[in-house]
Order: sequence, then structure tokens, then C-alpha cells
Amino acid sequence: MPSRSVTRFARVLFALLLTAALATPASGQQRYRSAHQTGSGAGTAIEVQPGDAKGTNQAGANTSISPGRGTGNGASGELVFKFHDPNQGSGATLRALENKFACTYLGCSPASGENFSWGASNSGWFESGAKRFAGHEHDDAVTCASGDFVIWADASEGKWKKCDNGVVSDLGAADVTSSSTTTFTNKTIDAEAAGNFIKIPDKLILPAAGCDDTTATTFWDRPADANAPDAACVAGTNVRKGVLDFIDGATNSAQQTLWLPSDWTGNVDVEVKWFSTATSGSVVWQIQTSCVADGETDDPSWNTADTITDAAKGTANQMNDASVSAIAMTGCAAGELWHLLILRDPTHASDHLGATARLYQVALTVRRAM
Repeated sequence: MPSRSVTRFARVLFALLLTAALATPASGQQRYRSAHQTGSGAGTAIEVQPGDAKGTNQAGANTSISPGRGTGNGASGELVFKFHDPNQGSGATLRALENKFACTYLGCSPASGENFSWGASNSGWFESGAKRFAGHEHDDAVTCASGDFVIWADASEGKWKKCDNGVVSDLGAADVTSSSTTTFTNKTIDAEAAGNFIKIPDKLILPAAGCDDTTATTFWDRPADANAPDAACVAGTNVRKGVLDFIDGATNSAQQTLWLPSDWTGNVDVEVKWFSTATSGSVVWQIQTSCVADGETDDPSWNTADTITDAAKGTANQMNDASVSAIAMTGCAAGELWHLLILRDPTHASDHLGATARLYQVALTVRRAM
């Protein structure tokens, strides 16, 4: 019969062999794992580092980590970086991977909240949103497909290259971006070509009146009663001009009929040039619009008035510029007749000019899509 010490030794040996058998990796697998830590302690780190070189002009050893290759129809293994157990804790960030790969090799600093990662379908790339940054040294290793935007350093040419929607070219300081201040020279912009869209502000200048010697004439449509502003000639030493006089004693108005361009889009702004003998107080100009489509009766009701309140200059007869943006254009569409009315109501609560306001010009900003 074995002694007690031999029996105890056999039990310990069996336990060790059983533990080793349970911990043995699957066939073809080798496992290197640091010790676990429980409680409040941190886990033990594991470090893989090649041998250092000593002496003069001796290169250090490389570190290579690569998956196994499959044979026959078998697929090659994957190289997997696991930063946390998805069932435990909140997990680690990719900050270490960003700093080493994204910054050291690409010369960048990731923005706050913007992580670089390995592309799921583009192994060897770093991705950030829709942008991809390559670590390749030669352009023959870069795939430039339709829809791609890729930037990489080409060591063979000593320059940065880019792929923009399948087209490879040099990356230069003059490349146009959404925020660049590039100045175009000798470029042709075809606003009528398919897919092109250019939105431009078009200016329409409407003089209030004109002078023939001492006779003033206006091409604005006016009412036949006392509400009609009178056309007048103003002659200086050098300049003669026509104006419409909007008096202080009655509501005066005048109208214009225009044609909204067929490519009209967006807001319409109005600017008014006027002057007065008054040196204090404010005038209130009111602007109203209405439109008529093909097949409609040309006698529409007016939209709600937009107002321009402007104070007189401190010196008599100095020019005043006043404006209002995005006037009411309700019921209007491109290609329609456009009626424009300007009036002054001296009883308006903010109109206390106390003198005639002389209208010189009206400027319209009409935005067009070309």
C-alpha cells in the first residue's frame, strides 16, 4: 500500500494535469495571456518587443504579427485586435491605435470624437467617415475606384497623391475644397450644362423719373387723384435728375409691372434712394407685391406691406439709402407678371419726417438659378 505522502503527491499531480488539459488551446493554436486581476486591481500588461541592437550601425529587430495562411480552399486567418470583452465593462478606446498608426504614419492629430479605424472592406486603410487615408508608399498599391476619396504619400514621386471619385492626381495647395479661398483663373462655367446650377443675384434699377429740360416724366404708373406723387426735376450746378415727390399731407403711391424671370428662385430684396430738405425725422416706405399667372385676371390683391423706416440726414438734400430683405412674394411664381407698389403714408406711427420725401431710385435684387 502506498504511503500517505505518495498518495497526496499523486492527487496533486492529477490536479495539475487536469488543469493543463482544460487550459490547452485547440489544435494549431498557441495562447499567450497575462494573468487576470480581480477586485480593484488593474490587469497585467503583456508586451511584445524585439531585441535591441548594440554596437555601431546595428539595426534593431523587426516585429511581425501575421495570421496563418490557409491551404487548399481554406481561408487565411484574420489578424484581430481586441480591446475589451464586450460582456465586461465599458471597454477600451482606440486611442493607442490612433496615435501610433494614424498620427505617426500620417502626420495628423485625430480631432476630438473622430476615431480612425481599420476599414472592414479595405484592409490596410484608415477610415474617418467617408474619407480614407492610405499607408501605402507607392500608387500601384492604391485602389482608386468610383466614389472613393483617398489621400496617400507616394514615396516613388516624393509627393502626396489623391484619388477623387476614381481619378488619381497630385494633391496640391491649390486644390478646391468646401472651405478653400481658391481664385479661379481662365475657367469657363457653363450654367446651361447638365447638372450645373449657379445661383446669382440679378439687380434691376428703376429710376423714379427723368427730366427733359425742365419737364419731368415718370414711367411709374400713378393713380389719377391726390394720391399720385408728382414727378419733378431737380437741377444742381452739374447734375439734373428726375424724382417722384411723396408729400407729407397725403398717402402717395406708384406702381411698376415687371416680369419675373423664368429662372427666378429665392428671396427678393428692395433698396430705396431718396432725399429731403428735412434734417430730422424718419420716413416710412411701404413695399407691396402681387403676381398674375397665365390665364388669370390681371387685377390681383396686394400682399402684406413690407416697411422701410429711414431717418433723414443731418444735412438737407443728402442722399439716403435704405433697404428691406426678403419681401413678401406670396402667390408669385417664376415667369409670372409681377406688380410692385411703393407708397408713403404720412399718418404711419413711425413716419414723422414732416416734409416731402423725394424718391430717386428703387433697386430690386432678384435671385436667379442658372
